[in-house]
Amino acid sequence: MLKKRLLDRLKTRLRPRRPAQHGPPPPEFIRVAYCTPRQVVLITARHNGAENVWPIDWHVPLSMEPKLYGIAVNRASYGAELIRASNAFVVNFVPATWEEAIFLCGRTSGRAVDKFAVTGLVREEAESVDSPRLANTLGFLECQVEQVVETGDHTLIIGRITHEAYRAGAPALHHLYGELATVAGTFR
Repeated sequence: MLKKRLLDRLKTRLRPRRPAQHGPPPPEFIRVAYCTPRQVVLITARHNGAENVWPIDWHVPLSMEPKLYGIAVNRASYGAELIRASNAFVVNFVPATWEEAIFLCGRTSGRAVDKFAVTGLVREEAESVDSPRLANTLGFLECQVEQVVETGDHTLIIGRITHEAYRAGAPALHHLYGELATVAGTFR
């Protein structure tokens, strides 16, 4: 009962809120980069039993042969730490209906909170890497780290895709001009 009350209180505190625009406008390159929708994905990683799940929209296919995929993560984040230690991660393409869970994952540190318990996201074991992946996604890319490139305040992690699946079935969530938007099949 206590656990349920704590989780409910945490969910209430972390309920999605649209951030108010404070301070100076974003740099011009960010405004240009976000003039088209950027799909939001959830990254999952594990090391020594510690797991994390967090959203990003800085991700990109890099090569078809070999199959390489890149994600840019905050250099100091818990997720980056887990990926560096484990050399594996999963890119989970998620439906727009997961917006609340995405916000919860983005506003909470995995060091302090079990995000799977708080959000109710269901994990399953990846098939080719030692990492959880999310059940009921639109698709996923299981990746083994090939290269890590430090790029200022972020780290570009290049993964070799070791297993993938496309499941589809629902609109995806996209980040556009500082807002989240549900985008149907147009951008798939």
